[in-house]
Parts: sequence; C-alpha cells; structure tokens
Amino acid sequence: MDKHLVACSLASGNIKMDIPTLGGAVFAMALSPLDPNRLAIGSSDSKVFVWNMSSLASLDIVTYWKKIIGKVMALCWHPKEENWLAYGTSDGHVGIIDVGSNKIPTLFRLHHRKAVYRICWSLPVLKPDSGVSDKTKLVLYSVGDGDVFQYTANPQEPDEEPKSLNSAVLNSFDKSFNLKNSMVRSDIAFKPDFTCFAIGNEDGSMYVVSCETLKLLHTVYPHKKLMNNLDWHPETVASDNNISPYKDWLATSCDNIKVYNIPAEGQPELVATLSGHSEKIVGLAWSPHFNGRLLSASYDDTVQVWDVPSQSCLGLYRGHSMAVMCALFSPQHPDMVISGSTDNTVQHWSMKQLTKVSVAKPCKKRERLGALEKVRSCAEPATELVVGDRSSADSRQNNAANTSSNSQQSISDKSMEEFKKRLKARAVFTVTSPKLTQARHFDVLYQRWMSTQNPPTPLPMPSPADEESPAATDLGYLDFFGDDKAMRRLLMVEESRLVETKQHTLTQISTLWRGDVSQMLQEAIAKKQLSDWVVSMAPLAGFEMWEAACAAYAEQLTECGDVLKASTYLLAIHKAHEAVQLLADHKLYKEAVAVARCRLVADDPLTADVFTEWGNVVRLQGNFTLAAHCYLAANNSQACMESLARVKELKYLKMAAMMAKHLGQCEKADSLAAECLTMCVASSNFTVGHQLVTEMPQYQYWSVWLRSSELLAKVKNRGEGEVFDWLEGRLKTQISLTDELSKVCSLLTVGNVYEELLPHLPTNKNPEFERDLWYYVSGQLAGACAARLGATPAHFLRHTVSAFSAAFHYQLHHPSSLALPLIVSVITPTGLFAEKSMFATEYKTDEERQLGKSLRAFVCASIVHWMSNNWEKVTGLQAKREDGSGDSGQKTELYKMGWLPELIANCSLDVLDAENVSFFVKKALKEGLQNLVTNENIQKRITTKKNVNGSNNQNKKKEANKTNKASEPVGNGKMSCVESQTSGKEVAKKVDETLNIPQSESKISVKIDLEQGNQNATQNEDKLNAQTKAQEQLSPIEQKSNITVTNTKENPDDDPNVLQITTEKNNKESSELSSVPSAVHNGDTASANSLSTNGDTCALKSLSTNGNVATTNGTSRHLESEDDINVKLKEIKELDQDLQKFEAARVSVPSPFIAYMNIKYLIDNLVSKQDSKLAQSLLENCDSIWKKSHK
Repeated sequence: MDKHLVACSLASGNIKMDIPTLGGAVFAMALSPLDPNRLAIGSSDSKVFVWNMSSLASLDIVTYWKKIIGKVMALCWHPKEENWLAYGTSDGHVGIIDVGSNKIPTLFRLHHRKAVYRICWSLPVLKPDSGVSDKTKLVLYSVGDGDVFQYTANPQEPDEEPKSLNSAVLNSFDKSFNLKNSMVRSDIAFKPDFTCFAIGNEDGSMYVVSCETLKLLHTVYPHKKLMNNLDWHPETVASDNNISPYKDWLATSCDNIKVYNIPAEGQPELVATLSGHSEKIVGLAWSPHFNGRLLSASYDDTVQVWDVPSQSCLGLYRGHSMAVMCALFSPQHPDMVISGSTDNTVQHWSMKQLTKVSVAKPCKKRERLGALEKVRSCAEPATELVVGDRSSADSRQNNAANTSSNSQQSISDKSMEEFKKRLKARAVFTVTSPKLTQARHFDVLYQRWMSTQNPPTPLPMPSPADEESPAATDLGYLDFFGDDKAMRRLLMVEESRLVETKQHTLTQISTLWRGDVSQMLQEAIAKKQLSDWVVSMAPLAGFEMWEAACAAYAEQLTECGDVLKASTYLLAIHKAHEAVQLLADHKLYKEAVAVARCRLVADDPLTADVFTEWGNVVRLQGNFTLAAHCYLAANNSQACMESLARVKELKYLKMAAMMAKHLGQCEKADSLAAECLTMCVASSNFTVGHQLVTEMPQYQYWSVWLRSSELLAKVKNRGEGEVFDWLEGRLKTQISLTDELSKVCSLLTVGNVYEELLPHLPTNKNPEFERDLWYYVSGQLAGACAARLGATPAHFLRHTVSAFSAAFHYQLHHPSSLALPLIVSVITPTGLFAEKSMFATEYKTDEERQLGKSLRAFVCASIVHWMSNNWEKVTGLQAKREDGSGDSGQKTELYKMGWLPELIANCSLDVLDAENVSFFVKKALKEGLQNLVTNENIQKRITTKKNVNGSNNQNKKKEANKTNKASEPVGNGKMSCVESQTSGKEVAKKVDETLNIPQSESKISVKIDLEQGNQNATQNEDKLNAQTKAQEQLSPIEQKSNITVTNTKENPDDDPNVLQITTEKNNKESSELSSVPSAVHNGDTASANSLSTNGDTCALKSLSTNGNVATTNGTSRHLESEDDINVKLKEIKELDQDLQKFEAARVSVPSPFIAYMNIKYLIDNLVSKQDSKLAQSLLENCDSIWKKSHK
C-alpha cells in the first residue's frame, strides 16, 4: 500500500533495498530556494513527496498525504520560511505544509471550484480590511477556475476571507476594452524585484500591472488561445556576477513560446518566438546558471532546451513515454535537468542526453497525430532515475539511438501495407453476390444457349426429376446475364439494400452506373450527402445541376465547419460576394480581404464592410493600431481616428488630432492635441510636440510650454557643484528661461497666449514623483512667462510661486533634491540678488509685494534646508582642490559661501514672517477642531448604539416572561434613547456635511473606537512613552540643533501632545521658541497630532487666535451638547476663511519653524567659522524676527 519496492535477503531476512515509487502522474515540482537539495513533487495520487537530493546514492524521500484531497497540481516553497511548502489541488483546495514538523497541514477556506494550477508567494498588492498591512511580509497567491486570490499573510488564520484580484482590479481592465464578460485568468507571475506582475488570460492576452499603484502598464497579445505559462527571467545567474541583461524578459507559452522584453520604462518588445513542440506547452523554467537559457515541457512527451538570445534549440529529451508536465534545471549541477511526466516518473538526466535534431514548425493536427505515433514508436525507452553509476544507463540509451533508423524503415513499410488494406474496395452487390457463387438453374442456362444457335440444334430437355425449376426469388442474379432492363432492375434492388445499410457512396456509384445522375444529385442534395466526387459528376446532368450542387455543397461544408473549402465552391460558380461574406461571417477576415481584392471591383462596398467588421473585432481585442489600418482601408476616418486615440502613443495621438481637425470635429481635435502635447511635455518628447504645433498652427501657444520643458530638461540633472557655481556667480553665460520664453511668446501669431494656455496648465500642486514635478513646474513657468505679456505682473508672480511651492514640497520629501535651486538658477542666471533679478525688484502694488515675499521665502527655505540636510556634501564643497585652469599644483578655495549671509539677511524676514507663523498655527488649530468634533460625534453614536442595544435586551426579557405588559406603550427610557439616536444621527449628518466626511469613513471610525474602548489599561504606559516617541520622531536637523520636546504642563490630565520646543546653544543658553502643536513640525502640512483619542474620550488644548498670535486656553474634555459642536463648527469656518484669505494673497509659503532651525544651524556651523561678528549679528536678527512673529 505504501508503493515501496523492497528487496530482502533470503538467508538473513534483512531488508537490503527499500525504494519508494510513484503511484500517479507528476503534475508539479518545486525546488526550495533556501535548501536547493530539497525537491517537492506533486502527484496525482493525492500525495506530496519531498526528496532530499544531497546524496544520489540513496533515495531519502518523505511523503505527505494528510489533508491533501485531489491531484496536487501546483507547488511553491516560501522564499524566507525554509519549511513552508504551499500546494494547490485539482478540487480547488489550497494549503501549507510545514515540512520541518509533524503538524497537520494548514488548509485555507475553499474558494476555487476547480483545479488550482498556479501557487506563488509575493508581496501583498491588495490592502487588508483592517487598513494596516506589513508590506514586507509575503502572502500567498493562487490561480484557479479563472480567478486569482490573495490570501492572508498569517497562515495561523486560514479561515480569513481571501481577496479576489479579479473583482478588485482585473475586471476593470476588461471593461476598459468593452468586454461584456470578464476573462478567465490562466496564470500569474511576479517580477523578481516585485515592481509589477503579469496576468495571463483565456484569449492569449497578457496584462502587466504595477504592484504599487495597481495600474495597467501594458497589454500584450502573445497568443490567440489560452496562455498556459508565464515565467520571468531571474535577476542574476550563477555564471555572471553582474545583474543579468535579460532581467526584464518574460516567457509565455501556448502552442509555442514567446519571450518579451518588458522594461521598467518603455513599451514591451518581442524578443524571440520559439516553435518546436508539436503539442501544447505546459511547463517553462529559466536556468539559474546561464543567461537566456530556457526549458520547456510539452504534451508531445519531450523536453526542449532553448538558447533564447540566438533563438536556437539546444536539443530534445525523449526519455518520457507520456506527456511531460514540468521540468526544472538542477540548482547544483548546471548540466542536469529534472523532469516529471504523466508516465509516473521523475527523471534526473544530463544535457548530454539531448538529441541534436532540427526543430520543425508545428504542423496541422492531422499530420501531427501521425508524426507523433512514429516518434513515440521509435523513441528510446524512458530513462528513470538511476542511483549510483550512470555509465550503464548512458550505454543503453546510445544503443537505442543506434537502432532507431532500422526500426523507422520497418515501421514505414508496415504503415504502407495497412494503408493499402484500407483502400480495398467494398462489394456493391451484397444481394446477388452470394447467389452468384452458387449459380445453378441448368434449364435457364440451356435455353439461353439454345437461343444463340443458328440454326438451333435440338437437345433433349432435362427431366424434372433431374432439377427443379428455379423459384422467382432465386432468379435475381441471372439479371447479370440479361439485357439492359434486367441490369437496371438488378442495380435498383442492390441500391435498396445499400440504402438500408447506409452505404451512401456505393449507392451513388450504383446510381451513376444506371446513368441517372440527376436523381443521384437530387437525393444527395436533399440528404446533405454530397462529396467532392459527387459534385465532380454533376456536369453530366447539365450546368444548372452542377451549379446547384456546388451551392448546396458549400452550404453543407459550412455547416460542418470547413468554411475555406466552402468558399472555393462558391467561387467556382462565380458567387464571389457570397464567398467573401461567408469568410467574414466566420471571422476569417484576412482570407475575405484577399478574395475581395482579387475577385471584386475596387470600389465594391462589401470590401469596406469586411474591413470595418475586421476593425471592430480587433478593436475589442485591444489591437487599436491594426483596427486603425482596417478602418482607413474602409475609408472610415471617424473610426480610424477613434482607434488611434486609444493607442496612447504620441505619433498616433498626433495623427488622431489631425484627422479630427480634417473631419471638422474641432472639440475632439482640441482634446486630442492637448492630450498629445501634454504627453510630449511629460515624456520629454519635444520632437513630436513641435511637429504637431507646426502642422496645426492653432496650437502655437503650446510652444511656450514645450520650450520651458526643454530648458528645464537641460538643467534638472545638474549636481550641487553647478548650483553652487551659480550661487558664487560663476555661471553668468547661462541662458535665462524667462528671456527665452518671452522671445517665443513674441513670435507667436495667435491671440492672447496666456488665455489660451491657462486651461491646460497642471493642477497637481504637490507632485510626489520627479517626472510629475518637472511637468508641473514647466507648465507653471510657461504660464508665468505668458502672463508677463498677456496679463498682469501679479499673474506672473502667482504662477512662479506655485512652481516654487511644488519644488519646495518635493524637496521636503526628497532631502537630497536640488529642484528649487535649479529652477531659480535658470530663471535668474546672473545671481539671486543681481540687478533686474525678480528677488531684487521693488514691486509696486501690495499684492505684488506679498507674492515677492513668498518667492524670497521659498528660495531661502529651500537652500538652507538642502544645506542642513546634506551637511557632508556642503563640507565636501568647501574642501580644497586642484584647479585645472591654473598652474599645476595650485590650490584654491572652491566655495567660500560668501552669498549665504546675504541670503539670510535679505530673506529671513520673509520666511520668518508673523503671518507665516499664524498661517501654520491656524492650520493646525483647524485640523484639531475638526478631529475634536468628529470624535465627539462618534462618541455620541457609540452611546446611542449602547442605549438601543440595552433597550432591545429589555424587550427580549419581557417577551420571554410572557407578561401582560407586552402591549403597553414605550416607557420614558426608551423614548429618550430614540430621541438620543435621532439627535445623534442629525449631529453626525451635520458634521459629515460640514467636514465632507464620507459615510463609509464614519462607520469605520465607530468600529475602531468600539474595539479600543476596552484598552484603557494601556493608556498610562502610552502616556509615559509619549515624550520618548516624540523625541525619536524629530528630524535630523532638530537633533543637530539639540532640540528637546517636553510637555507644557506637569499635570497628566493635560494634553501630552501639546509640545514645547527649545534649543540649546553651546550647552549654556536656552531660548523658548513657542508652545505650538506638534503638527507644525511636519513641513507645510499640519497634522492632527495635537489630538489624542483614548477609548471613549478625546482631549484637546484649544487655541484661540488673537490677531496674528496663537495662545492656549484650556477647555473641557467633552463637548457637552450640540450647541458646543455648532460653536466649534463656526470656529472652523472662521479659521478656514482666514486661511483662504492668506492663500489668496500669498498662494503658499514654506514652514517658518523648519526654516528657523535650518538658519540657526547654518549660522552656528558655517557663518560663525567665517565671520563670528557677522554670525552673531545674523543670529540676533533672526531671534528678533522670530520673537516678534510670536507675540
């Protein structure tokens, strides 16, 4: 029962050999990434075998069968947990085996209805319902019955509901291609760097999806049928210490293999098409030893090894006798391969055993079946795993190869003989043939002879006693020897018997012998028994009958599915239109177009209809470029334009915009041109953009944005050395962006450039990625320069401030970035405070002066922020170097930083302005009040829910007691609960409408507070750790400045999150900065850290504003009534109005708190070393400004 082959000694009775065997087909294999000697094997007998391959001298195999139901179709080891082995079965079960212990396997909840054919581990792409996930913890994915599931990261919770990638992400991709039903998923493969994953679909297409954003990156169409396998090339191989040049390659399989290069940026590119297998390919594996070497397993019983870069087959392995389901390269030996098959064997073989043959392209199915029989019959016997010396096995296989040629010749002769036997004609005369073999009736024979004699010679007649007269039924065979009427009568008798036995071909032959071709054809047409031979006889009955036979045979072939052959018979009778329509109706569009072009007139409308239908089909499949070709051939410019617009490539979008203009669709042309030009700017493809502007002059105003993006593209990759050269005044020959854009604007012939360009400018004020940043900055600077000529100077300054604000916010999240200094260097190449610089200009109006303050504040804050966070680079720039322009060996001071005191002196007042401080304090106060009102509303909902639940429990008790008071009206207690519930709902609705809180978020918050209601025991410990955590969250600059964070009150009831910030100078002097919420340390965005929610309580130190100065006044922990909530809502509204008023005047400003710390740090560590008096003066000036802003 254990399927072990055991050998015992007859003399001693001891076991000499114990070999485990497989009791079923091998469907899956997996090698452990942490212990390459361990091979997991999935069998069809509901077992998993783990083979320790460290020593091939003995078979060390452990079998696992508990909780495994059905065939094991998929296996995968955990990349980090050495003993975790995941499996999937044919009945849809997914589980995990801990091979390092005797524990029962963990079985997840059943969700797949059919076989699971892929299991893999990867980082989670879907967030859990709790909203908190460890992005570094791997989770399990399974593919089966067309769906993809992501399981929990904790196998100890197998009953947790998995998440479907189909419903979450993939089905939306199908809808974008106008598919009515969602497609079936066949495979999933994650890229080794976890940046993206590929999904195989039933129609042969493939989605490439970003793991981070879950956006569809690419759609590729490698095959026309269901995709069987996906496999990414490894990032590194053992033979090369560097990153593999093929790390972006992805192999796919169906009837053939296609390999695509899918880089991080750019479009997928087909690298290789590998055709050699005669059956479906079900297994792929890249070599971990050599770059570009691929293994494929197929139903044709073979394993093939490919060198993908050269697209050549290194050889075939024919050791299996049935379909090969999986194959892997041995991780220990580069020339060894392991393969598993449905012949119930796992074979470990060498690359030396490969057959060096030329691989032909796959043939048709009928030819393939005959070829397979020959290959199988002459293939060498299966070489199973050999323990010990392999020389004997190699010699046996070589002998089999030497005898293959002789056996092949004998097989071909035998096949020819069998073919001749099958061609032996069948008997037509089934009725009369038995009588002919026993021909008697002498009297009839005698009479016929006598009738032929001239003169007749009388002969004695035989007596009746000698032979009886033949009966009427025994005379049928004698018609062979009669006249033509007798022969026709005989043939009709035979035909009736042939019809009964359904031998239609023989019936038709007999009818043809009688000369009644019309009757034969009419019967064949009526019964749909036409054949090529019957139709070829039709001309004997006339042209009309032949034409009718061809038309009927074409219909018969169509019903049988042989459309191509049916079309040829229609063409034979000159029905070209019908033939073309028939091919098109069966989606054979290429064939239909070929016939239409050759047999129809040039302007025949049917040709256009075929092209249009072809375009509709490929458009639904996502092949928009081919659809555009089809529509253009059909002279359907509208559909062609719409298809080109879906391609989302610059050249196609440009053509679509031009076609829309030609069709007179101005709005569509404007939309497509704007999309194309926007993509040109975002992708820095200025060539296509300028071509579009040239060909469509009405979009000349885009030239300003294109030129702005071009100039920024030249400077965005500059290093800190070039920026400091500009600050030192050494890059005076640099081109000015404002001057260049002003020249472009002056050359345009359109109307007001600013009004035309303004609707297209970007609106994402805080881009997270570098590409988005330069796109936004280039647009705002283009708008600023256009406003200089077509609007007021204030508009110019507003767009410039917006660009500076985006660059500064990007620097806050990327401390090493020099985005804003680079932008300023190209705007004012002669220096910050040079003559005619926007930073040295005296503005005329109050609005312009306010915006000028914002500009100077951003410039100062960005430069000091970068220097403070990149102090090592600053000290490196100060180092001495050899100046190549002077004498050899001469050393000069590279950067003296003489401009820094001037920058601090001129801009400290702008960045440390009291209005800036007030803006950020009000911002924090607004968020604090919003959180307070929201939490108070949630608390009321919780109280209401508890009261309602208590009332329901009382009702149940009353019903259980069956008292007569059940019909009495509701008491006061219940009424108050209902009123409280109604009031709570009204308050909740009012707060949600005021704060724009979605209902789903409110429900989630209630759930969280209910769960935290019983955690009050840990509050004291959290309060003790609050100060330590706050200190750890300080930025590096705060730590360098010796900043400490303490509570403003010793009373533990006070809010621990209202922090007091102090700095220590030279470990002697301490100056109190301010007592503000901790939210102000978070750059330009105030957070709600000033609020702490503990169980059912919410504490807050409310701040009331007096002029521009924020003060703190204690308030109660709870808002006692709805009136209190209304008061707070009114305060929020007033604060919001103040913030909007400030942003209307200044657009945006940097955080003065961070800037103040950075300035003091640079004065202490840089300016003081150059000029201590100057440093002291600057420090006193900054402190004075800072104190004034906090009065």
